[in-house]
Amino acid sequence: GGVFTSPTCGTCFSGNDFLPVNASPGVHNITYTYPPYSVAAVTFSPLTSAGTQVFLADEAMSATNLPIGFSFNFYGTPYSTFQISSNGFISFTQSGPTGCCSGQTIPNSSAPNNLIAACWDDLNPSVATITYSTQDVAPNRKLVVTFSNVPFTGNATPDVTAQIILYEGSNNIEIHTTNVGNSNGGTTQG
Repeated sequence: GGVFTSPTCGTCFSGNDFLPVNASPGVHNITYTYPPYSVAAVTFSPLTSAGTQVFLADEAMSATNLPIGFSFNFYGTPYSTFQISSNGFISFTQSGPTGCCSGQTIPNSSAPNNLIAACWDDLNPSVATITYSTQDVAPNRKLVVTFSNVPFTGNATPDVTAQIILYEGSNNIEIHTTNVGNSNGGTTQG
């Protein structure tokens, strides 16, 4: 679904096929751009967070295979299930790491990967509420994952209230955040 380009070898590609006969000797930088994902400003409008409650201890992942409720395409791969990390993200990698104890730049070659972060940091949801639900009807369903009043580990104040919404068909992703308090040095969202 992406496009290959090269500023030094403009005729080296026909679609996604590399044509070495058109390449002059030397080094050529080649870029691959995958266009279906972009970032757009969205007015905050959290959805009703009623749904299935997930109880997580500190440094935990939810049960594997939580249902999305539809096929969601994430970077070219369709998924029908996900997991929730106690550290503020959802993952499409089953039995992946919890992401302790801080976020990281994404994308990144270090695990965990294949995730969407509402507020990735060292969180402790054992005294908070995390829910998920699939809302509406095909072909316009959406998965809503809500982190409500989740404190950072070692902090009694509820610091994080955020929502991840996945849309059927368009594969759009929205992250809505009402509160991200003082973290241990920054959080990862995206």
